[in-house]
Amino acid sequence: MLINFSDLIIGGREGLNHLVNELAETGGDVAKKYLMVISDIEMPEIDGYAFTRACREHPGLQKFVYYAEHFDYRSL
Repeated sequence: MLINFSDLIIGGREGLNHLVNELAETGGDVAKKYLMVISDIEMPEIDGYAFTRACREHPGLQKFVYYAEHFDYRSL
């Protein structure tokens, strides 16, 4: 989900929690670590729309470019 491929996140809630935790670790500037956030539309717990909306509503996560798409892994 996140562009830093070492931080592969499985679900929307996990992704949101990860970004909020990174805010604390980076002193409020997550953009020091990530350039953009890529997510799937269909994710466990919260979908890509709700994830993107929650991130954009969070004051510390508004700087990012968010890209959400549906990936059909069965076609790989």
